[in-house]
Amino acid sequence: MAILRFEAPWFTDDHACLIRGVMLDFIKAEYDFNTVWQLAWTVAKRVAFCIQARVAGLQSTLERTYAQGQLAPGQFICSGFVQYGFYDAVDRCIRRGTLPEECRQDVLFRSGLAVPPEHAMLLSTTPKIWPPAHCSAGSS
Repeated sequence: MAILRFEAPWFTDDHACLIRGVMLDFIKAEYDFNTVWQLAWTVAKRVAFCIQARVAGLQSTLERTYAQGQLAPGQFICSGFVQYGFYDAVDRCIRRGTLPEECRQDVLFRSGLAVPPEHAMLLSTTPKIWPPAHCSAGSS
């Protein structure tokens, strides 16, 4: 088990708070009877996805799923969710002018992502491909 402890000279508690807010906004949703049926459908898709991932491998299954314009069951995996939260929050700060442009590269934990990255590619970040050498994050 590895835990990303992001460390950069510009990274403050305010940035960490914004990242948490972005991530909470991403997962909040209304709950109703329709949601129960959607959850049942999601479970069925997750079972099919897991079988495909075992046969073809997680990364290729994720890439094929996203190429078809779909999100992986559950819409993200933990490392992809963290990648999304960091990138989106820092991108907001850059657009507001509170962080310099070069900070965006610090929070791209997945090598080879274009700027701006595709949403699906952020969410398909897996621990196996994270973090790249340029990242100023440490593990503990």
